[in-house]
Amino acid sequence: MDLSPPTATTPRAPEVQPTPPVRRLLSVRLWGTLAVISNIMIILTGAVVRLTGSGLGCPTWPKCTDTSYLPHAALGINGVIEFGNRLVTFVLAVVVIGLALAAFARTDDRHPRGRIRRLLVLLAIGVPVLAIGLVVMVATDYHLAAVIGAALSYLIIVAVSLWLTREATTTADTAGRNALLQRLGLLIALGIPGQAVVGGFTVLTDLNPYVVAGHLLISFGLVAMSVWFLQTARETPRSTTTRGGHLAARWTVASLVLVLWLGTVVTGSGPHSGDEFARRTGLNPELMSHLHAAAVYLTLALTLLTWWLTRSRTALLLLVAELAQGVIGFVQFFTGLPIAIVAAHVLGSALVVAAGTLLLWHTAAGNRKSPHPTGPATNVDGIAVND
Repeated sequence: MDLSPPTATTPRAPEVQPTPPVRRLLSVRLWGTLAVISNIMIILTGAVVRLTGSGLGCPTWPKCTDTSYLPHAALGINGVIEFGNRLVTFVLAVVVIGLALAAFARTDDRHPRGRIRRLLVLLAIGVPVLAIGLVVMVATDYHLAAVIGAALSYLIIVAVSLWLTREATTTADTAGRNALLQRLGLLIALGIPGQAVVGGFTVLTDLNPYVVAGHLLISFGLVAMSVWFLQTARETPRSTTTRGGHLAARWTVASLVLVLWLGTVVTGSGPHSGDEFARRTGLNPELMSHLHAAAVYLTLALTLLTWWLTRSRTALLLLVAELAQGVIGFVQFFTGLPIAIVAAHVLGSALVVAAGTLLLWHTAAGNRKSPHPTGPATNVDGIAVND
């Protein structure tokens, strides 16, 4: 008989089960990342269209020419560039459809099977309505009544989408977080056909600078929503902040919005119209550039104030992005607006939007520090943080 003492055995680590392929394919983090990247890239490709004078490379919309959806040799390289940008929209459409599916496939205690059925009902109603509206607009040669009817139908679908995801009142629990992901996923997905139609009107209005500016600003909004979606999907811990830090961050982002809008005004008064015959705003480009620069200085000052009040890494990231963008802006101004530098400036604008959204995320109103703390600072999920 063996009377020796039993030897200690090392407990076996639990076996890690591989993630099922379908679940991996429906990862909200994956699709959120793709949405951020693709929405930034279409801003860059749109800039290439404008900077190469290819804005009317396809002279009509939704077709490329009156008789074909494809460019022909007579349109030259400009037709290829403009048509290529339109193709990127279809890639983006695939991404946002995946984004919405991934968000609605999420499960929680309230919805153990997800909400795919609700999404399918919305698609069954919304897609035919939007398609009919587009067909009627084209068939009536964009009659005002048809355009207004299509726009109202689109807005109704957006309103219904918000109603379907009305549980998104808080992200403190899984159900609320999932509902917010679903709401953002629908808005981003609906933003793509809306953005495509606005892009079509830029062609139909012969690159009206105000329509072109609206087209770019919508893209900035889609980038911001995609970043917010990704942060929600990653359940990124938020930093606590004081009321002063929260307000400073809000004013910083508001000033940043002013900078972006003035940037489109500068572009609309400058030489890069997208076509040599496209009209400009008629505003003095030098004066608009100085107003734009003044707004940039204000934003830099507010960003510094936000960083000083919050010591937030996202505020520092935004500051670095703004400084880099400012350097590029000065270089393009004093070198006569070379195409490559202007394209880098447009790309930098999209990155600044992403950084500003991160700042908003980390300084949300629900994460304010108590003036008389009784314990360690925690984020909205109750995780201790050191800001």
